[in-house]
Amino acid sequence: MMKSTTKFTLRTDAELLKQFRYVTDYNARSVNRKLELLMKNISPSLKKNMAR
Repeated sequence: MMKSTTKFTLRTDAELLKQFRYVTDYNARSVNRKLELLMKNISPSLKKNMAR
């Protein structure tokens, strides 16, 4: 079974993106993958708060 993905556009300040790219390059990750990991890390706490 193939995993479903959704595309989205993120608008952000150029300097912020430059700084974020520096971090992702240092960690040998793409910007997209790092954002995905950050969202997955906060997902459990969001689900917990939304259940209240």
